[in-house]
Formats: sequence, structure tokens, C-alpha cells
Amino acid sequence: MIKKDSLLIAVDYTHNTFSCHNHKGDLFPSIINPLTILESSGKFEKNEEEILDFFDTDSKVEILRIISNKQLNLLQIKKILGHSYGTLHSHIKKMKDLGIVESKDGISERGRAEKILLLSEGVQLKELSECQEELKSVLEEQINNY
Repeated sequence: MIKKDSLLIAVDYTHNTFSCHNHKGDLFPSIINPLTILESSGKFEKNEEEILDFFDTDSKVEILRIISNKQLNLLQIKKILGHSYGTLHSHIKKMKDLGIVESKDGISERGRAEKILLLSEGVQLKELSECQEELKSVLEEQINNY
């Protein structure tokens, strides 16, 4: 049973030419998106379309993957991904607006105050290989609705 304001997301942790938007126009159509919503309730269910539209590129999903594995600040994520601060800031602001990511106060290694990013309560990420049955159900539903 799914609880109030919860979101279960399947994330493709591999570079997949079938889902990578850099390969649009290639021989491979986009079959599996980098991010698939398996279950949602509450505010996330109301915003499913907006969430899926936002996570339309691998770079946005990559930010989410990093935050789900380790709580970091924006500068640390910038160093990992090499994206501009402005790009990361706007992506994370949108993730906060969608309720997927939140920040908490922390202390840096140098003893300075900082904002640490983490997944919001009720949000879970799973690797595609961990949720094959749920993904199969979602894909079958999408095919039937097509």
C-alpha cells in the first residue's frame, strides 16, 4: 500500500541508446525514459506529468541519482557533474518546487554553514534491475492506453 505523498521512481543507471535524448533521430526510438514513475500518491500523483516532463534529460536524472546516493551541497554536485552553477541551481530549484528534493542545514569540512541536498520524505529511487515486475506493469499499462 502506498502512503500519502509518496513517489517510487525507477531510474535507468546505464547509458541506454534507447532512452538517451542525445540519440534522438537515431535508429532507436525512446522506449524507456531515464526516469519512470512506478507509484505515486498525494501531491506527486497530481504532478506526475510535470515530473516526467521535467526529467526529460539524463543530466537532470543524474543529479537525482547523486542526491539519492549521498547528501551533498550544490558545489559538490557541480564538481562531480561539471555543469554550470546556474544550470544546477535552476534544476535543483525545480526539483524542490516539485517536492522531490529538499535541503537541510549542514556544516562543511571547513566548518562553514551550508545547505545539504537530499531526497524529500516519501521519495524513493530504485534501479531498473531492482523493479522489473513493477516496470513491466507500468509499460503494459502505457501500451494498453496507447
